[in-house]
Amino acid sequence: VTTLEASGAVTLTAAVASTSSTTGTAIITGGVGVSGDIYTGGHVHDTLPTTSAKGDAAYILTLTDAWTEVTFALATTARALTVPLNSSVAFVLGTKIFVTVTAGSTGVLTITPISGVTIRGNLSLAFTGTLGAVKAVTLYKIGTDTWLAL
Repeated sequence: VTTLEASGAVTLTAAVASTSSTTGTAIITGGVGVSGDIYTGGHVHDTLPTTSAKGDAAYILTLTDAWTEVTFALATTARALTVPLNSSVAFVLGTKIFVTVTAGSTGVLTITPISGVTIRGNLSLAFTGTLGAVKAVTLYKIGTDTWLAL
């Protein structure tokens, strides 16, 4: 087992580790265990999100919704997906939540911020009934109580 240090702040332990003589980039082969948050200026490839079906009901996001697909099958009623304050549910910066409406007739899902939360982007999803017409938005946390709806 080899241990590498980056800027004195992060220690990675892997089965095999070396440094590229050309770029100086750490090369890690084998599993890497990380405890805590990871922030990167590049791309992080993750596993596919799990799905959490909410059916035809109003819902308030919880910490377990981070990095998942929260899906709704609306009937004819308008429903709200509420985004709570960071002081209630502390999602880490960079959290993404994938929101989908997969079925319904005239129901509309509105993404509703609790007072003090700002969401910039599309806040309303309506299923059109057309085959393959799933409506989706990604909630992306960019500030303590600020989200993008993309």
